[in-house]
Amino acid sequence: MSWRLALVAAAVTELAGCRCDPPLHHVDSSYRVVETTVDFGRVLENQTATRTVTLQNTGRGALTIAAQVDEPFDIVSSIELAVGAELPVEVTFTAGFTEVDRTLTFDGNQMGFEVHLHAVGVRPKDCRPSGPCREVQYVLATDACVETVSADGALCTPTSQCLENGQCVSGQCQGTARACSDTDLCTLDGCSEVAGCVHTQRACPPPTHACRLPSCDPATGCGEMVAPDGTVCGPVNCIDAMLCVSGECQTLATPEGTRCAPSTPCQGEGACRNHLCVRPDAGPLARDWVVPLPATPAPERPAMLVYAANLYLQLCGFAPDAGPLDAGSDGGDGGDGGGLDGGGDAGTVCALVSYTPTGFERYSVPFTDGLERQLVGVGPQGATLLSAVGLDVHALGSGALRQSVVLTGATASRGVAIDALGTIWAVSATDGGTVLGRVSASGFVPVALLADGLQTLALDEAGGGVAASLDGGQYVQWAALPDAGLVFAPGSVPSGGRTLAVAGGSTVLGDTTLLQADGGQRSLGPLDAGAQSLERLVLLDGVDVVQFERRCEVPVMSCLPTDRSLWVRVSSLSDGATRWQARVATAAVQARLEEASLATVAPGAVVTLSQYQADAGGELWLEGWVEGQRAMACRLPPGGELSSAVFGTDSLFVLRARDGGSALETYPLTNLELQQSGWPQADGLSGQRRAR
Repeated sequence: MSWRLALVAAAVTELAGCRCDPPLHHVDSSYRVVETTVDFGRVLENQTATRTVTLQNTGRGALTIAAQVDEPFDIVSSIELAVGAELPVEVTFTAGFTEVDRTLTFDGNQMGFEVHLHAVGVRPKDCRPSGPCREVQYVLATDACVETVSADGALCTPTSQCLENGQCVSGQCQGTARACSDTDLCTLDGCSEVAGCVHTQRACPPPTHACRLPSCDPATGCGEMVAPDGTVCGPVNCIDAMLCVSGECQTLATPEGTRCAPSTPCQGEGACRNHLCVRPDAGPLARDWVVPLPATPAPERPAMLVYAANLYLQLCGFAPDAGPLDAGSDGGDGGDGGGLDGGGDAGTVCALVSYTPTGFERYSVPFTDGLERQLVGVGPQGATLLSAVGLDVHALGSGALRQSVVLTGATASRGVAIDALGTIWAVSATDGGTVLGRVSASGFVPVALLADGLQTLALDEAGGGVAASLDGGQYVQWAALPDAGLVFAPGSVPSGGRTLAVAGGSTVLGDTTLLQADGGQRSLGPLDAGAQSLERLVLLDGVDVVQFERRCEVPVMSCLPTDRSLWVRVSSLSDGATRWQARVATAAVQARLEEASLATVAPGAVVTLSQYQADAGGELWLEGWVEGQRAMACRLPPGGELSSAVFGTDSLFVLRARDGGSALETYPLTNLELQQSGWPQADGLSGQRRAR
């Protein structure tokens, strides 16, 4: 054997008899991601949703995997994946209000994976219940508000401020009547659906003794007290005067210089000189300011009203593209700020316009359809106008439309009235008859079913009222009960007429009939149809009733309209007897009454605005009447034709033609305190001028 073969044989023998370690190999460390796309779906704004992404260790060694994703998604940044493990990893989404797509990346052992993430952040709708005893919830899946009826017994807040302790019963919020008594016998206690309990000062009746004055004690109620010495108790002139002395009325000589006539807006006060009342010469009534109007006053009366010192008008004739109107806002969209919103043919767009008492325009808000309305009244709820289909209530501060209420058959403003507490009442025709109801936040709420044809409405300050037929023959009278209910009493009057006025528990109906709170009837004196005609303008102050008539001075067989002059007549509400009457203008000077109001200088004192020779566009006169005597006569400066006029608390507002258009003029009523201001309805037919 050669030495080479011997070496090989020895090596083989050595290897065959020894034990060796196994050889080294590469370990497989791999993984996989199960999902390639994860959809979180729709998620409410500011809420979180969680989904999982599954990692599988497919190798034979443990792994550390890095994860990364951008907001609004989130995931742990480092993941430990054991040998053979299948690990679900949470991914969190925090919702905004947009649709979001992001890429989730994994990186481990030089292997990378990407997962597409998709989610939609949803801002929920503003779901509000339609009323009490309704619960509403936003449903994400359908993107809708779902309303359900609250369970019986659930607490609720009644829409009326006159109810409290509300509980849900069969889906309706029922409550108990709010007790509004303040235990003060000098106040009248009532409840307003808008303001809650309201307490107004009681007007005590005047004593029959001339030297006693009405008084009131909260514990005992109305009474009398002795008038201070010097109180006028009878006629006063510059020769002698009837004055109270120690509670008795005595006739005394009138001292020189005694004030014998009060000052007026156009004339200083008078003084006794040599037993005569001497007054300075009267000049024309001074105009405070004048403002040209951007459009024409609506022909329907009243064309303007005063409330809380501000003036509210309806103007028509705006062109849809003629300059911007301030459409105002009431928490919502206030218009586009361009031309008139609401459209309409050129020259037919109408708007609600408001001015301050100093002549600055507050806003001009077009009506939604641009069509003419009828101004009904202004109160705490807003400015109320009658449209072809119902009532529109506009916010006082901005003029924005707050509420539209559908009324059937309410075609005249005399079928709508605003009570002393600001609640809007109306009559609406139905298949079953005429319905009396009030306007609340939820719409028209029926109160009682009336007989057909009772479409004229008037309300008393004590919570009662009267609904009458247009001819004043049939009526139903109601009064308020302590539990906020109403008691109704129907009736009829012998003579018709369109007059309906209510105040102080008394009602003037059918031209000359006086209805009293106890259901009785009295006549207000003769009204011979052949010689007289009522102007259908009536004022009430709780003591007297003031009527304006056209009559011939001496009744004749034929009394032509041109032979009649305008008279004012004051009658007592206690017995209907005429207290005094006076001619406003002679038959030769025809006068048309434009506006009237009661003054505080004396019971039954009247202030009138009349247009003399109205057919010829004559002069305007502001006049005052006390006990049948003309105590004031102020001529307004010459101007164009009168459209409308209204008394404010201390100003007279006049709409007149001027310089080819229309203008609003204001005249200060210095030293003239008026009890009421403005007819809330045309010609006062609804009797909304309340007693204070």
